[in-house]
Amino acid sequence: MDVDLSHNELGKASSLITAISTLAHIRTLRLVSCTLTDDGFPSRLNPSKSLHHLDLGENDILSEKAVRNALQDTEIEISPSHSHLQGILNITFGKPGPVLEDWEIEAERRARQRKTSTTSESVFSVGSEPRKARSPKPSLQSSVSAKSQRAVASPPPPPVKEAWEIEAEQGLLTEGGRRRARAAAASAAATATAPASSETNVSQISTGISSLSMSSGSGASALIQFYDGPHATLKLPHSQSQPRTHARSFSVIPSSSSTNATDLAVPLPTLPLPAILSQSFAGSIKVLILSSRRMESSFVLPSTGLSVPALPHLEELCLDNCNLASEIPISQESGTTPSTSKDSLFHVIGSLFPTLSTLDLSYNALTTLSGVGPLFIPDTEKKRKGLTTLRLRGNRLTSLEPLEELAGHWKGGAGIAGWRGEDIDLRDNEIGRLPPSLGLLPLDVLLVEGNTFRVPNRRVWEKDGA
Repeated sequence: MDVDLSHNELGKASSLITAISTLAHIRTLRLVSCTLTDDGFPSRLNPSKSLHHLDLGENDILSEKAVRNALQDTEIEISPSHSHLQGILNITFGKPGPVLEDWEIEAERRARQRKTSTTSESVFSVGSEPRKARSPKPSLQSSVSAKSQRAVASPPPPPVKEAWEIEAEQGLLTEGGRRRARAAAASAAATATAPASSETNVSQISTGISSLSMSSGSGASALIQFYDGPHATLKLPHSQSQPRTHARSFSVIPSSSSTNATDLAVPLPTLPLPAILSQSFAGSIKVLILSSRRMESSFVLPSTGLSVPALPHLEELCLDNCNLASEIPISQESGTTPSTSKDSLFHVIGSLFPTLSTLDLSYNALTTLSGVGPLFIPDTEKKRKGLTTLRLRGNRLTSLEPLEELAGHWKGGAGIAGWRGEDIDLRDNEIGRLPPSLGLLPLDVLLVEGNTFRVPNRRVWEKDGA
């Protein structure tokens, strides 16, 4: 039996993990990106002997020490990729790494065991004195060569600090510290334009904090670190929504979603388009990944609004797990006071990115597909190629009328010239009726599992390829 609770904000789930891991016939338990913490993980865990794989990947706050302490009575193997060693509990921990063969994992495991046993044997017990080995007298020639080697030897490289060490030095491990950093950055940005007499005060602010500004203008220069040039891909970091607390509450305890110092320089909205367009590489972006940007589920548009398309070479847009609704709040830069409004999500995406061929809106809060039809229809005047892949898994869709209207173009054998789709994913929604006309769409794959409709039954639409 396999249990998958990945991508759910479980936080403190000690009792839940203990209950599931002790099930009699469980083999795999996946808890990927569940914002688990050391406090929320069981202090002592005795899993069922049938449990073979425990996936704790992408839980940035959960430490490996807490996992080892909880499972100290169980033989385990912890690695960044899934191992298949028999007779022990294989734990996937941290960010995904290169996939290792079983013999490589076993070799690393034996090397660690040898290192541990060697260290334990070299420790002397209390009261015993180690025997001192008599070192031979160095000859004149060997001493001269040793001195020359020490002179030629290069200095050791500086130690590489981990992300949490950098955050600790900058005081960013708590919500209060991050708020103070943003306030200091805003103050530094305001005083940067003051007369020359205030330049001395500005220089006193630390370089690490002054670089952290949440506005789109100051965050623009920091986006280059998230751009993959060889693959023309821009992937902005995740931004989890803040937990709901009392209006007057204040806590210095780190939140469940840790934020790196570099991530604080990225604007909070899901799509900070002005910051992206200000980059020198904006014209070459083909893939834009904005997954799990839930802090502010909104779009920020340039002063031109929806009248001028952006990112002329964009082919793939990923907006999965962003808490987006069918109508999206948009703000537009116009002078000193930005204007805000709401518009259809599909209309905004179609107007801004006509060259899209792949759109991923999985695991959001969409309730309607209104406006999605034009995104599939090629338009040479607007330079629209037409979507070939649309992923809508895990939303709240109840009707497929826009797709039914799109399928109407193929009645009578007419169709849309120059368009053929690849796949549409509608799994895990609330669709109560599956229109038969969807079978007319020239698609390779149409996924509809996990919905509420009962007619036609599963054997019919799987056999007919609907």
